[in-house]
Amino acid sequence: MDETDWQLRARAVLSNRGTEVAALLVVLALIGGWVTYTTHVDPGTTTEERVVASWSRTAGFDHGATVRNPNPVFGEGERLSNRTVYFTRVSPVLDGNYTLGYAATDGGPLNATVRLGLVIQGVTGEEGEEPLWRTTRALGNRSASDLRPGETLRVPFSLDVREVQNRTDGVTSTLGSIGETEVFLLADVRLERGGAAGGDGRTFQQELGLVPERSTYRVTGGRPSAERYETTETVRVSRDYGPFREIGGPFVLLSAAVGLCALGAGFWRDAFDLTDQEREWLGYRSDRDEFDEWVHTVQLPSEAHDLPRARADSLAALVDFAIDVDGAVLEPPEGGVFYVVHDGYLYTYTAPLPPDWNEAESSPTTLTEEGREPESDMGTD
Repeated sequence: MDETDWQLRARAVLSNRGTEVAALLVVLALIGGWVTYTTHVDPGTTTEERVVASWSRTAGFDHGATVRNPNPVFGEGERLSNRTVYFTRVSPVLDGNYTLGYAATDGGPLNATVRLGLVIQGVTGEEGEEPLWRTTRALGNRSASDLRPGETLRVPFSLDVREVQNRTDGVTSTLGSIGETEVFLLADVRLERGGAAGGDGRTFQQELGLVPERSTYRVTGGRPSAERYETTETVRVSRDYGPFREIGGPFVLLSAAVGLCALGAGFWRDAFDLTDQEREWLGYRSDRDEFDEWVHTVQLPSEAHDLPRARADSLAALVDFAIDVDGAVLEPPEGGVFYVVHDGYLYTYTAPLPPDWNEAESSPTTLTEEGREPESDMGTD
């Protein structure tokens, strides 16, 4: 379908359904206006969690053992630090510190409490199972009521590993050797932060494992760890709808307003009314598109034009006739005229001239006697 046909169909729709189109444009204008108003004029508010400060802590064990007994490898008084294995006869006492560090973006103080204890317990080895037995002994407690960012809190500890081993053996000899025995230092930490950002409380635990053996003891875990926290507050902020709505609302409103103005001007100037020629042409084009599969391009022999003729009022009528008589609708290559040959008669339909047809620019072929001769209703010559 060419551009002229599209324009004619659009004018026909606007002429026949102008009220419905105007109503649709009004609805679009209202929607665009509402979206524009709620996006740019009164977007409303919503609540969101906003980070007003962040703070972090670092914590971990450092440990070592001093050489106390003569031996051929280490000198007496030598300090062995942060090893995984120590020799019980050479360095029987494990000591060190549990250190808590603090940092904050807003400079707020931190209240910290650290409790260190020695835990000896018997377990079955099944994950999640409660200990069969458990003993604890306090090793030290420290508190800081006004710890500032950059400051640290240290809690020292000291363990005689032979004493720990004797204590463990005493429990197991009394209760019997059931399951496995675990020995570890437990740091139980509580943090309460105040300051400009408001209060925030945290608790956590860390363990330093101790595995006494016949002549050595191993130390596991307890490595320094860090954790970052955020202090938030609930605030009300304007809604943010994004670029699609920010641009789409005004665009729909403006487009609908322009469309309404153009529609009103068109009706005022009668720009959408179709002439009889234009309506006839649209009817023909509609039939031609609908019945295209029934039309075959064939050049009739000159003898066929000598047959008596009957003329159809429309292409649809000619196609209906061809279907009834089991015939075919024929169109010569130059187009413009349609034929059905049946029972010694030539049934024809001549297409109307397009609205923009210019007789001076048209080729003589289009205006042959067969293609543009005067027509009458369906009947024979």
